[in-house]
Amino acid sequence: MDLSRIQLVLVDISGTLIVGNTPTPGAVEAFNNLAKDGRFKVKLVTNTSKESTSCILQRLCLLGFNVNESDIHSSLTATRSLIAEKNLRCKYFLPPEALEDFNDFPSSPSSNAVVLGLSPDQFHYTELNEAFKILMQEESCLLAINKSRYYKTPEGNAIATGAFVQALEFATGKTAIVVGKPSRAFYSLALGDYSPDVTLMIGDDIYDDIQGSQALGCSAILVQTGKYIETIVARSGVLPNATMPCFAMIVDQILKQ
Repeated sequence: MDLSRIQLVLVDISGTLIVGNTPTPGAVEAFNNLAKDGRFKVKLVTNTSKESTSCILQRLCLLGFNVNESDIHSSLTATRSLIAEKNLRCKYFLPPEALEDFNDFPSSPSSNAVVLGLSPDQFHYTELNEAFKILMQEESCLLAINKSRYYKTPEGNAIATGAFVQALEFATGKTAIVVGKPSRAFYSLALGDYSPDVTLMIGDDIYDDIQGSQALGCSAILVQTGKYIETIVARSGVLPNATMPCFAMIVDQILKQ
C-alpha cells in the first residue's frame, strides 16, 4: 500500500506495542524512531480500562518507549469527558487502577448511569444485578468503555468487556453508548485537525482497530501479534489495507517512504 501521504499514525497499545509487560519484537526502537521523525505525528489510542492514563504512561516509559501523556488518547479519558458533559452520577465497573481517572466523579449512591469496563472481580451476579436495577430507571444510561470481544494476556486470549455489555443490553432493552474504539466519536477526537486520508491506524483487533478506523476513512494495517487469530480475521469479512507480522516491520516501511 502507498504510505507516502501518511502524516498521522494511530497506534494501538495492548497486543500491538506490548503484550502484558513485554514489548512486541522490535517495538521500542521502532516506536521511538517513528516518534522522533518530524514527518509524522504519532498518537497512542487505547481501549484499556484496566489502568489509568498515568499508569499506562509509567509502564510504557519503564519499558523504554519515549511517550508523553499528551500522546495517549484513552477510552477512559473520553468516558470522563462524557460523564462531565452529561452531568452523570455513576456506578463504575472498573478496577482501582483505572478509577484514578475518575477522582473528580466518585461513585454515587443515586446513580443514573453505569460505566462498564474490564473489571473481572465485579463480573458476578450481585454486582451485575445492581447495574441492571440502575439501568431499569427511566432516564439511566449504560456507558461501555469498549465492547471488545476478547483481549490478549501473557497466558493467552481472555474474554473482554463486550459480553457483559451485551448481557445488560439484553436484560434492560437499552443500547450502550460505546465510548472507545470502534466508535466514530473516539476516532474523530483522536484525529484532531488531521483528515482521515492522511491517517494510518495500526492495531491487532480486526473490529476495534481496523474496521473502526476504516469506517472514518483512515487506512489501517493489521498486525499479527496480540489477539490476532487468522480464522477470526477471515470470518470477520473486514479487509485491512495490509496485514504485517509486527509493528516494527510496519514502521520500517513507513520510514522508507
